[in-house]
Amino acid sequence: MTKPKKQVLNILLSSIAACSLFPVPAQGQFVPQVSIQVGAAGVGASYRCASVALSGNGNTAIVGGCDDTSYTGAAWVFTRSGGIWSQQGSKLVGTGAVGPAYQGKSVALSGDGNTAIVGGEADNNYAGAAWVFTQNAGVWSQQGAKLVGTGAVGNAYQGESVALSEDGNTAIVGGSIDNGNTGAAWVFTRNTGVWTQQGSKLVGTGSVGIALQGISVALSGDGNTAIIGGTADSSGTGAAWVFTRNAEVWTQQGTKLVGTGATGIADQGVSVALSGDGNTAIVGGGSDNNGSGAAWVFARSAGVWTQQGSKLVGTGTVGAAFQGTSVALSETGNAALVGGPDDNTNTGASWVFTRNAGAWTQQGSKLVGTGATGAAEQGTSVALSADGNTALIGSPYGDNNNYATAAWVFTQPYFFAGEVFQGGAVYDLTLPNGRPFGYYAYLDDLWIYHFDMGYLYAHPGNGPEVYLWDLASGHWWYTNNSTFPYLYDFTLNAWLYYFPNTKNPGHYLTNPRVFVNMTTGVFFTM
Repeated sequence: MTKPKKQVLNILLSSIAACSLFPVPAQGQFVPQVSIQVGAAGVGASYRCASVALSGNGNTAIVGGCDDTSYTGAAWVFTRSGGIWSQQGSKLVGTGAVGPAYQGKSVALSGDGNTAIVGGEADNNYAGAAWVFTQNAGVWSQQGAKLVGTGAVGNAYQGESVALSEDGNTAIVGGSIDNGNTGAAWVFTRNTGVWTQQGSKLVGTGSVGIALQGISVALSGDGNTAIIGGTADSSGTGAAWVFTRNAEVWTQQGTKLVGTGATGIADQGVSVALSGDGNTAIVGGGSDNNGSGAAWVFARSAGVWTQQGSKLVGTGTVGAAFQGTSVALSETGNAALVGGPDDNTNTGASWVFTRNAGAWTQQGSKLVGTGATGAAEQGTSVALSADGNTALIGSPYGDNNNYATAAWVFTQPYFFAGEVFQGGAVYDLTLPNGRPFGYYAYLDDLWIYHFDMGYLYAHPGNGPEVYLWDLASGHWWYTNNSTFPYLYDFTLNAWLYYFPNTKNPGHYLTNPRVFVNMTTGVFFTM
């Protein structure tokens, strides 16, 4: 190949410039990636409670096991590399526990996956506690003493639920049995590695009867919005309460959230989740409609919360599924995952829903992991990556014969032709030479987003050649219909061969792009 002439700098690949493609609409569908068998060094029968969480990029998972070692409990961390999951280090067991603690009853991860919190509701005769762990160079260690909130009345079951902010510096710990089953939640913050309680315990107003507040908790990405579920409110109707933080002071925002359209005892609040910005909330009600179950979505605008659409109920159920036993949201709040562990005689399943222009629709069929033995109760817990493209589904009885927990990972091919990314239509282009150009979104007349290479500035023109400015490296590249994936790099003055990797938007930000310099033969990343 010869060095391209610079006078053609204004020429662009015609199919991009004219946007003269014929996209084929397709519906995204999650596919199973792998099942995770939980717990090297587990001791004794371990039902493990099946609590699960994912890091923001979906490459770190944590699974809790509260029955391990005669109910001491533990948690296991797994990491994904090249699509392969492996356990990272030994199981996590917090120190300072008093008696069987049920560590792993709840778990959460920070966005980068380097901070974990593990709840143990039974610690110290069910006073409860939570333990924080941090990871450095693949090694996990406990950070400080166990967290126990002050102001509890009686045995509160602290650690029954936990959540972390994206940076891992704010934690919330729920305890639904506090004060005679009223329930509460406690917020802790970290400063230079030291954790302290922030304010008094949170208890929502407007509850009717015992509420079990704190049976579920969630935080927004910045940690300034919290939601607390209470299943027993109003004789089992259930509800959720939202709190916001301003200048380190927490206050309730509006009245309790109760979804409309419930049938009978719904147990709303058995699970809760928030979007990254805290403006979308999902509340699960596993007992709705005689155990069919459902989930309700709420949206916040100018500090006011309103229900968005009707309750979500996935199709394809067999029997009473108890949908809504677990819920999760993507960072944008546009994707939701709803678990139903009792579906199909306790096999369990999960359902994915997506939002477009405020309307929610089910995406594909229910998710059921393969390889389970007996009644696995898949969907007892669920988690989503920030981009909504990796789902983790927990099961307390993945191998029911041996009472061994498992978790299933599902991924989807991210985006498909005909869908929309950042306001731009998504295309899948195959060049005349038969090489795939790959998936990209046509954002405007100048910019495209290539799902492998990132943001590219394309010089306008009407030819089979294209000059692209790579935002990540600041280099100009040249290619054409017959040479791609060979790219001429004007900064390096060399032809490069690019190895297309994935259709995941943002991949180039989280995983180095791989090239080979055709002049030197050296592989490199940028």
